[in-house]
Amino acid sequence: MTMRRRLVASLTFLTLLCGPAWAEDDEPSVFSENTTFVSIGGTYGIEQFKDHIGGDRSGSFDVVDDPTNAAGLTTRLGARANHYLAYYVQYEWLTVWEIPADPPPPDALDGREKTDSHLLTANVKVFPFHALLDGVLQGRLQPYATGGMGVMFAPDLSIQTAVAFAGKMGVGTDIWITEQISLTADGTYNIPTGNLDGLDYWNVGLSFNWNWQGF
Repeated sequence: MTMRRRLVASLTFLTLLCGPAWAEDDEPSVFSENTTFVSIGGTYGIEQFKDHIGGDRSGSFDVVDDPTNAAGLTTRLGARANHYLAYYVQYEWLTVWEIPADPPPPDALDGREKTDSHLLTANVKVFPFHALLDGVLQGRLQPYATGGMGVMFAPDLSIQTAVAFAGKMGVGTDIWITEQISLTADGTYNIPTGNLDGLDYWNVGLSFNWNWQGF
């Protein structure tokens, strides 16, 4: 099964995981039901690069030593459909990945590829423990599983058209402070394909969210 099919299957499973529960729990919740949210936060990328980066038709290079990690910012816009499901669009920017490369990039005296990365994805969150944790801390702690698909761009790599389809899977938790303000702590594994094949990485982040009622 290809990576893309695995991602689609995993996202479908996440969406269906809580399906029976949606029909059983219609009670309103000040910390989950029918809220729209926007967020901004910091994120840290931990490289999991493969030994070979890039596709055969786009140009490619080997990783010959340990790359650096990268840090940056992330932002989200989304909505909580019900107690168990949310969907959102996320943009993530990380700077700077430094990758010792063979062959070295043109005009790079230290032999390193250096680039920022940009990742834009459409995602779902599934909250499988809502019924279990709703009475704990007034339902303020809400762990979730998440997954998404989108596009990754690494503009400064010496690869033709350094843009490719990417997927991500991970876990996190929302921590509600008030009915309008919450924090999100999460970790995801990001998998680009095609021209950026091999440029995998973990990222961990903490975001501040502003929530309001309605879509």
